Amino acid sequence: MHVGYYFHVCVGNGLILFMSFAEFERGVLDLIHAFILAKVESGKDGEVLKEVKRSAGVRHATPTYGEYDLHVDVAFKTKEELDGFIFDRIRRLEGVRETLVLIAFKSYES
Repeated sequence: MHVGYYFHVCVGNGLILFMSFAEFERGVLDLIHAFILAKVESGKDGEVLKEVKRSAGVRHATPTYGEYDLHVDVAFKTKEELDGFIFDRIRRLEGVRETLVLIAFKSYES
């Protein structure tokens, strides 16, 4: 066990977590994962995608066909960081008309 030593882990675009070796060895990454679906104004898809991809906490951003135009996979360390991303970042982007947020309660890796 490496008590007192910490290192950083980069998660997503620019989100950096600091954790101890003990936490890393146990596989502890207590992140809040969410999926955000967004409806985007016609012609604004490229601009919105570019801005979203540059945002901290974004793991993947994918344009989609159907009712929603963009699927964004995010991970944050705190609920407040997630709230900030939703209310202060993505919903304020020019061209975003509507969002639907799905917060994951459990995640399975394949």
